[in-house]
Amino acid sequence: MNPSPETAEPAPRRIPDWAFAVGLVLASLLLLIAPLWTPESSWFLDPREVSTAGPEQQDMSDYLPLAEVRPEEEPPDASVVAVEEFGFSASFDDSKLVWGAVLRNTHVEYAVRFDLQVSVTGADSTDYDPMYTRTVPPGGAVTAGDAVYLDGGVPAGAAAEVAVVRLEWFALDGTGPVDAEEQPLSFSVDGVEPPDEPRGKVRIAATVENSAVYAVDPHVTVVFRRADGTLAGCGSVFGVPAVPPGESTRELWLWGEAVPADADLSLTEIVPAW
Repeated sequence: MNPSPETAEPAPRRIPDWAFAVGLVLASLLLLIAPLWTPESSWFLDPREVSTAGPEQQDMSDYLPLAEVRPEEEPPDASVVAVEEFGFSASFDDSKLVWGAVLRNTHVEYAVRFDLQVSVTGADSTDYDPMYTRTVPPGGAVTAGDAVYLDGGVPAGAAAEVAVVRLEWFALDGTGPVDAEEQPLSFSVDGVEPPDEPRGKVRIAATVENSAVYAVDPHVTVVFRRADGTLAGCGSVFGVPAVPPGESTRELWLWGEAVPADADLSLTEIVPAW
């Protein structure tokens, strides 16, 4: 027996056509946008940035100008910054004079910031613009170097010397020196490929150990020595990708015009840039 109109079950409610169309459009837009959306990086904690280091050490920001901390005290003489090594040589393409220096702050308590003034003689005698340095802690050493262009090339009698200028001294507002934070990166050179032409590239394959638990942007100086171990010059390397924690390999390169021609490339070293 067929149900009467009074007892028939109600038909299910139908979604209006306009609502269905709007929902379909929104779903399509979400599918198009999702692959292009990147969440804000600050919403997540990068595990590489979680430090497992021990008690925090004082850093160089703990130093204040000596004139503020001890206004009655005369600043140390420039000779307190000792030039432990200095060397120079013509570059592979003979267009530049490459120089390098190792300097140490011999003061047992004060940090220092200074510039290096390089003078070249034997060609057109020239004083080059001073090279700026970072703050060097008590007992700390820095390695620096550059290549300076000489018009007409490097003559046989060319010589160079370096002077420490524009010193600024800093002291702790308290007692005793501070332990400087250790550099987390250490490099070992695996091989050096000389340039195939005077102005070509010198390629350096290196293994780097990062003792930190986070990636570190390396800023390094390449040290070149002659066969007898004397310093021939230094060159800066820029644009090296960040180094992850642990051990990894990197290829660095410099133009031949930044590398001493008389360097024994098997003695090449890589140290942190100052």
